[in-house]
Amino acid sequence: MTQGDIEILLGGRWKPYGCGDGIRFRADQPHGYRNLTDQQAQLHNPMHYSGTTLYAGTANCLSEIHEEARVCASCGTRKGASHGGVTSGDLKFRATVVAGVGFLPLVGALGFLISGDGIGFMLLGVVSLIPICLAVVIFLMSGSKEKWYRW
Repeated sequence: MTQGDIEILLGGRWKPYGCGDGIRFRADQPHGYRNLTDQQAQLHNPMHYSGTTLYAGTANCLSEIHEEARVCASCGTRKGASHGGVTSGDLKFRATVVAGVGFLPLVGALGFLISGDGIGFMLLGVVSLIPICLAVVIFLMSGSKEKWYRW
C-alpha cells in the first residue's frame, strides 16, 4: 500500500491494510479488494506466475523477476555469487587466473631447486602460496548460492 486504506479478502475473511503494508498471496486463489473510505487508496499489485520469482530483496522493490534474470529492471539490484553482477563462472575464471599467477614464482623456485639454492626455492615457494591460497578461497566462493545485491 502506498496510499490510503483498503481491505483484502483472503480465505473468506476481510483484513485491513494501510499505507506501508504489504502482502503476498497466490493470485489463483479467491480474493478481493475494497476501499471502505472516501479517500483514494493506491497499491502496487505485482502478479506471480509459475517459473518466476517475486523479488523481495529490498523493502521498496517488489518487482516480478524471471529466475534467469541478472538485474532488476525496477531498482537496478544485481544477482551474483559474491556481489552484484559476478556469476559463479566469473569467480571460477578469476580463481584460475590467480592460480596461474601463483604458479609463476613456483616455476622460478624449481630453477633454484635444480641449481641447489634451497633458500631461493623456499622463498619463492612461500611467495607462490599466497596467490594459490587466494585462488582456493575464490574458487570456494564460486560454489555459494547467488543472491541479490543492491548497488
